[in-house]
Amino acid sequence: MIYWRLIMQKSLGVHFIAACMLLSGCNGDDDETNISAINSESYIGTWVAPAYGTAMVVGKDRLYEYQYTSSYCIQSNAERGSGADLANQFWQLSEDQQSMRQILNQHGVEQRGAVYAKTGALPDSCLQSLVKVKEESGYQADATRDFEMFWQTFNEYYPTFDKRNVDWAAQREQVTVSLTSDSSDEDLFYALAEMVAPLGDSHVEVRAVDSDSGVNVTSGVTLLDRIAEEYISANGTINNDQQYVQYLSYQAEQIDRVNQIRISYAADDNQIKQAANGQLIWFITTNNIGYLSIENMAFFAGDSLDELDFVDELNVLKPAIEQAMSELANTNGLVIDIRQNPGGFDAASQMIAKHFLDTERHLYSKQARLGNSRTKLETYSLAPVASPYLKPVVLLTSAASTSAAEVFTLMLRELPHVTLVGEATQGAISDILEKTLPNGFEIDLVNEYYLTPDGEWFEGEGIPVDYHVEFGTQSQRLAGIDEGIDLALSLLTN
Repeated sequence: MIYWRLIMQKSLGVHFIAACMLLSGCNGDDDETNISAINSESYIGTWVAPAYGTAMVVGKDRLYEYQYTSSYCIQSNAERGSGADLANQFWQLSEDQQSMRQILNQHGVEQRGAVYAKTGALPDSCLQSLVKVKEESGYQADATRDFEMFWQTFNEYYPTFDKRNVDWAAQREQVTVSLTSDSSDEDLFYALAEMVAPLGDSHVEVRAVDSDSGVNVTSGVTLLDRIAEEYISANGTINNDQQYVQYLSYQAEQIDRVNQIRISYAADDNQIKQAANGQLIWFITTNNIGYLSIENMAFFAGDSLDELDFVDELNVLKPAIEQAMSELANTNGLVIDIRQNPGGFDAASQMIAKHFLDTERHLYSKQARLGNSRTKLETYSLAPVASPYLKPVVLLTSAASTSAAEVFTLMLRELPHVTLVGEATQGAISDILEKTLPNGFEIDLVNEYYLTPDGEWFEGEGIPVDYHVEFGTQSQRLAGIDEGIDLALSLLTN
């Protein structure tokens, strides 16, 4: 089932390149590259990441960024900067200096950006069809042009149409019937919203920045969907602001009830612990089973998107997860709950996963769509911490477990002592690829494949569980029980 969700701000599509390009102090404390030995002039030139539809021109004191398709191109950014600035932000050159990418290493985990190849010139569309953007001199509004750029962006980079049973060309013909060059931004927004609706991809988003609104579509039935359905069933459709405020109050009450039920399983209310800005919560049950809830894979060091800093986040998470695992070390088994985790940094998932590895393991692989092919497959392997938790573990997931939470699930499902209980995850695992249209609309899509070591690809369908249990149903909330935790405890004590 697909649900529409109007949003008022940017969702947590934390993606590594954007997070670090805005920072001047990205540092790692291990595996550092000796960037001082690199001649900053080696960065000067034109660089293209064809699988991501992005290009960069590096001058002696200016940086220019472009977003392109085969027919359209915009200059998305221009600012003061140099090769030395890129080196200081951990853009690393290959040995032959013909490619570069941004790589951050911190506490034994790693995030890698797109690979840019050095080329003689910008893509043809940037040389021949550069489109002026809003607020730029010479800009001309054209709704059909912006629609075609949007359609082509998905057509050339999005890998999941078949998985989501969407005929993108047919969708285009159906939606563009009433759209003209003179159509308003509002009309264009609703046309784009209609385009993305059938995808049911929570990493796909359209934002009309000037009107501070957007549309994002999810698949599956999440806790919030259940709460909305039961409220509308009892009270009717929400038609005005007052009714919406009443609904939000009901939603908050129900989420609080779910959370109160979860912590009711603690043997001692005074021993319910939390750390990392409340993103880690843990306790021990009466039968000596540990419980660890990971609320997000971000916001460990701050409460807003503007405060997300890769280094700060991991510097806070590391001692927090070490404290939690130390206090849970003597339990007979462990329940890990990510049923309300919407994602964040993959590196945060890696850092936590290291505490459950029995040996160094290849845990997942990544590549990006490249036309009708794919980029080179990259593997991600991790080594365990000094004293990993190797007793039986149950991982609780739901349809709301998304993005980096799904990466965590990909990793833990490879371990022999881990059982998955709950619902299949959201199926939005790939990093977000951010794009901008000439009129200023912001578009999120995906272009990557996250694969298991055996090559399984769960994008669009979610990572399956070993035992299916619905999360937070109305009957469970009324009865004051959590059937997922109940089954997990049963599996861990029998």
